[in-house]
Amino acid sequence: MPVAERTAAHTQARDWQAAFEEIGDLPRAEARSLRERFQRAVSRYEAGVAEQDQRDAASAETHLLEAGRLLRAYEHAVMQEAPADERVTLRAALESHMAGVHRWPKGGLQALKQALLRADSATADAAQASERALRMLCIRAEILSSTPTPAVDESLRRDYEMRLLTEGLGQARQADERDWDTMRLEWLGIGTVAPAVHDELEQRFLRCLARRPVQRAPGAEYQNHSGRDREPRRERDGGDRNARRDGRGRPEPGTRR
Repeated sequence: MPVAERTAAHTQARDWQAAFEEIGDLPRAEARSLRERFQRAVSRYEAGVAEQDQRDAASAETHLLEAGRLLRAYEHAVMQEAPADERVTLRAALESHMAGVHRWPKGGLQALKQALLRADSATADAAQASERALRMLCIRAEILSSTPTPAVDESLRRDYEMRLLTEGLGQARQADERDWDTMRLEWLGIGTVAPAVHDELEQRFLRCLARRPVQRAPGAEYQNHSGRDREPRRERDGGDRNARRDGRGRPEPGTRR
């Protein structure tokens, strides 16, 4: 769902809510049931919008991962000085994929364009530095997601954690979505390495991404909202008076009012 349509859907729910409140007093015998029916309908609508938004976000993640795979294939061909026709074909596949995607994770398309510019000058000399950068990004993600680091990189993790402590940044905290967005784009911008190494590190990184907190979809303020806070006072008070008359509202012995 495009951003404009998603915003319009949430606006529609707010408009319905405002229009319902403008009706004013409802028939006393049916006021509660009418409000509950209305709020259930709005909640179902908002839930559907939120679910679609989550599906679209997951699809955007998939598109970014596929673009990263195509980018690495092209960059690796440049690095290995593959024949010109092979490089042209790989670049065309990436550009075609990018042109066909309508929604990217925040900053994803810009990061891809920048990475593509750098890919044109990829060299084998940079592969070692790129591998270390990928490993460090894995370690950062593993720390933030409380994921164990494989034995091969345990010493790198200890050194990094010691540096954080030295800099006064070692206190435990939970990363928010901005941290994950930043790391995801950093990953995309790091130069290519040997395919087998990259695949192994990418699996580590994706495991951490899968453990990040789920964000509540924006605009779903009417979900699970009964509307009771907007009921006329006489209806809410009536229930309290009835409770007092039948003894259910009587205070416990020894309790002062």
